[in-house]
Amino acid sequence: YSDGIKLFLRIKSFISLSDIPPHALSMFADCFARESDLDTAILLLDMLHVSHPRDVETSCKLSNFLIQSGQLIKAKEVLESTNNFRVNDPNILTQLAIVESELGNYIVAEDFHKKLINSYGQHFLSNYNYALFLSMLGREDESLNLLKVCLRLVPNAPEALAEINKIKMRSDSILA
Repeated sequence: YSDGIKLFLRIKSFISLSDIPPHALSMFADCFARESDLDTAILLLDMLHVSHPRDVETSCKLSNFLIQSGQLIKAKEVLESTNNFRVNDPNILTQLAIVESELGNYIVAEDFHKKLINSYGQHFLSNYNYALFLSMLGREDESLNLLKVCLRLVPNAPEALAEINKIKMRSDSILA
C-alpha cells in the first residue's frame, strides 16, 4: 500500500487527478485507506463519485470510508444521490440501512431492510444483514427466524451458525 501511495504522489505531480483512470483512483484510495489516511481516500473517491454518480461500487466504498470517519450525513447524501440513478440497488439499500442505523434512525433502517427482504428475500445477505440488525436491537426471536432462512439458502453457512450461537449464549446467560 505504501508503494501505491508513493506511485500516486509521483503521478499527481505531473498528471491532473481528473486524467487518472477511475479504477486507478479507486485503487489509490484503497491504498490511502489501508494506511489510515481516510481523508485522502475520501477526497479521491468523492472526486470519482462527483464524476461518476451512478457508480454503485464507488458510492458504497466512499460511504463506507465516510462512516468510518464519522461523516454519517455525508455518507447518507452520497448513497441517496446514487440511489436516485440506481433505484433499489441492493448494495446501496444495505449501505443506507447501515447509515440510518448508525444515525439512530432504527425505523428508517428497518424499512430499508424490509425493502431488501421484499425484493431480494432469496438472497443470503439480505436475510443475514436484517438478522444482525434485529439481534442488535434485542429482537432475538425474529433474528433467529431470519438466520434459519439463511441456513435454508446456504446450508451450514458459518456466519449464520456463529450468530445463532451468539444469540443462544446471550439468552442462556445469567444477565438474560
